[in-house]
Amino acid sequence: MVGRKMKQQNNKADRGYGAIYVAMGRPYLAMTLLSIKTLKSVSPAMPVTVITNVEITTSIVDFLSEDIDTIILVDLDTEENRNIKSRLHEYSSYEKAIFLDSDTLIMKDLSVGEFLLDHFDVAMRVNPYPQERKGKGDVSILGGELVSSLPHWNSGVILFKKSEAVNHFFSKWNKCYNSIGVKYDQVSLVEAVFKSDVRFLGLEKRWNDTDPFLNRKKWLKSVRVFHYASNISNNLKQQILDMDSFIPDECNMGNVNETAEFISRKRRSKREELGLLKYAVIKTFWLFSTPIKFQNN
Repeated sequence: MVGRKMKQQNNKADRGYGAIYVAMGRPYLAMTLLSIKTLKSVSPAMPVTVITNVEITTSIVDFLSEDIDTIILVDLDTEENRNIKSRLHEYSSYEKAIFLDSDTLIMKDLSVGEFLLDHFDVAMRVNPYPQERKGKGDVSILGGELVSSLPHWNSGVILFKKSEAVNHFFSKWNKCYNSIGVKYDQVSLVEAVFKSDVRFLGLEKRWNDTDPFLNRKKWLKSVRVFHYASNISNNLKQQILDMDSFIPDECNMGNVNETAEFISRKRRSKREELGLLKYAVIKTFWLFSTPIKFQNN
């Protein structure tokens, strides 16, 4: 059994290829529901598994199906999210799977991922620039190498299949995550990739891309997964809060504004990262624009 007191809703889905989310805590569950809504708009038959510590069922979300979608409830603290993420193979019932971070919006059908896994074991986006962020790039791994001097990968989208090599990869990632002791999972991911025997495919940015702000018309033609991170426009904020309304009030932990406050913290973090001038320019974009048009049902 994975975790403590794991409870899984059974379904009759074809377990060939499906999507997996880790949604620990109410705000992440709200974002996950929005991501799933966008996924279902382009791939309605694709089964979804959500791993969460928030009590919710497929029956109360109108775009989830009890026949093909699965909620795995785990009795774990929200801070255990990366421990779960780094051992996804223990939770997946699919022969081939695509893991998606909660803060993603699905722009195009992801079925080609199943074909990629006919030829590779694991696929993730290779980051184009060195990782120099404090707490990530300055960490020493692999006997003394700094992360900033090595290639690194974004773990927001991960394609993987069932195999012994993949099991070893995730086990190594989880072991490295716990031994290195850095809260960011991408540091330990670098070491796991170097020590693994998986057939690894580097994905292009279109599989896991951020808001371009400019040239969006060209961007929209190619991007498959929009990973918005802290780039939360007013429109996007409202969509996340709409998804929050599906979550029973007893999951609020005594704070009715938990998800709204979480989004505010994300925006403050973005402001601190960019500085006031750059943030003011981007916030202007957010007031009038969003990279995708939402369908309000």
